Amino acid sequence: MNGNDEVQILQFVATLLEIDENTILVEPAEGEDLLQSGDRVSINTDTLDPGDVPEMEGGDTLRIFYTGDVMESYPLQLEEVHIIEKVEK
Repeated sequence: MNGNDEVQILQFVATLLEIDENTILVEPAEGEDLLQSGDRVSINTDTLDPGDVPEMEGGDTLRIFYTGDVMESYPLQLEEVHIIEKVEK
């Protein structure tokens, strides 16, 4: 180990497209780096603490904080999501 093993928390802004019992489907906002890999991201919410997931509905703007790899399936999937915040307009 080189002493630089800090985990980098990444984030992106997206629009909520669909919400199911344990997953949400979002579309990254224009200009987000994730758009280079795909236009939809599926996020599993059942591993999150309920306090880290806001009340939300389709069309809401969200900020998603994550670490780890982006699995380049369709839709994209994130290795580990930590917090989802609702962005007030």
